[in-house]
Amino acid sequence: DGTSPVEPLAQQLDAEVEKLRKATGAARIDLVGHSLGALVVRYWVQKLDGAARTRRFVSLAGPHQGVVGAWAAHLPLAVQLKPDSPFLKDLQQDSRAIESIEAFDFYTPMDAVIVPALRQHLPGARVRRGYPKVPTHSQMHTHPLMLQVIHDALVQGARAFPAETSLIGRLDRATEAVEESARKAAAKAAEKLHRPQPSPSPSPAPAP
Repeated sequence: DGTSPVEPLAQQLDAEVEKLRKATGAARIDLVGHSLGALVVRYWVQKLDGAARTRRFVSLAGPHQGVVGAWAAHLPLAVQLKPDSPFLKDLQQDSRAIESIEAFDFYTPMDAVIVPALRQHLPGARVRRGYPKVPTHSQMHTHPLMLQVIHDALVQGARAFPAETSLIGRLDRATEAVEESARKAAAKAAEKLHRPQPSPSPSPAPAP
């Protein structure tokens, strides 16, 4: 309902993960998150040492780049979901935890909840695919096509998804290249900002 921010939800997920690991004896588990659930899993992986306990993570229509509609709301969760919010900027700073696992970023360009669909981009994901045959946001975890896609991701991993050659795939790769360039430029700007500046030379004393 928007009253709870992401952090307490991730703590709940952490407790459930530990229960599952204890019951099964598994060191690493697979997780599937849809919509807000995908963002909760991402936070858990990046901020609660979830990467060390995760083998594969499937993100379905996750609001990883924010939701435009959140600008009109002021509930704690909505504040976090605003594009370029401090919460999301912090997650964007370092994608190494996501890169260290097999992460899958699946979305539908027909999504009318998270628009444009590029706002669902998960930095660090090994596989990113758009599925225009899935007509709505809510069907990303129930549509028969997606059930097969999720199965393939969890069972076969990244090898089940050869390089995408469609227009959507090319647009995805172009977007990723632009975002990577932007991240590098931001990192260089931050480094320059925090670099110690040389002390100004003292002014020469006036002639007597």
